[in-house]
Order: sequence, then structure tokens, then C-alpha cells
Amino acid sequence: MAKAATPPLVAALPNAERPAKTAEYKKEMIKLIRQALDAEEALLNNDNAKATELITAMNATQMEGH
Repeated sequence: MAKAATPPLVAALPNAERPAKTAEYKKEMIKLIRQALDAEEALLNNDNAKATELITAMNATQMEGH
């Protein structure tokens, strides 16, 4: 699972900086996973407007991380 992975940019950091950056990465992955689950639930509830909103938010979350 991506949440458990260490991003290459984090792996390249000095050891002292890695724990904080790894925690930030995991928090962003949790946020993204939560958004994906909420979008799936919205689709199951036939709430396409909410699903669209959540997918847009997911795209923004992904762009923040890159």
C-alpha cells in the first residue's frame, strides 16, 4: 500500500528530517484514502454531485503532494 511506502524524495533527505517528512506523507495519504472512500460512498448513494466534489478534492490533494 502506498501509505506504507517511503517516497524517494523523503528517502533522499538527511536522516534527521525523514521522520517528520514521513509523517507528513502518511497524513496526506490518509487524507487521500478518506476522500476516495467518501467518493465511493457518494457514488453508491447516487450522489454524483458530491462524488464529483470529492474527486476534485482528491485531485487537489494529489497535486499538493507533488
